[in-house]
Amino acid sequence: MIQLCTNKFCGFLSQIESKNESGKIEEGKLDATRNLYHAIQGTKFQFEHCWNLLKHSPK
Repeated sequence: MIQLCTNKFCGFLSQIESKNESGKIEEGKLDATRNLYHAIQGTKFQFEHCWNLLKHSPK
């Protein structure tokens, strides 16, 4: 469950980052990712605390 949700969140973040919007700071990208996750999944991302710990770790 955690891995599935986190992988989806990472995919949505990649989509946001690939837009390469000038001037958008990291927190703005995360806000956009949270909004996209909620819009598509119908629920808020519950595992951001896990993602924060693991985001720089290899799969």
